[in-house]
Amino acid sequence: MQQVIIHNTHTSPLTISKLHKVWCEITGTCSCTAIRTVTYDYDRNPASKTAGERLPRPINRLVCDSFMVRGRTKSDPLPEAVLQLPDVEGARAARRIRIIRI
Repeated sequence: MQQVIIHNTHTSPLTISKLHKVWCEITGTCSCTAIRTVTYDYDRNPASKTAGERLPRPINRLVCDSFMVRGRTKSDPLPEAVLQLPDVEGARAARRIRIIRI
């Protein structure tokens, strides 16, 4: 797999999210962090048989990884799949970054 370097040509930093649906499918490995959160639903509680009581319900979520390229600097070598991320495509369209193929 070919690698690329992202050169941020602006002075402000650029944060790029590795979206799960894009990054993990392209690379074949999941770099997301799994977190467990608790939400509360207004459901009927079978234990108390009271309607409208809030019940805790645990949810497992995947939080995508991200990286930052500081202003006027270059990133470390990255897989070419990074070019398909929406943040990179938007920055390229705005001519905010330059791509260097290794």
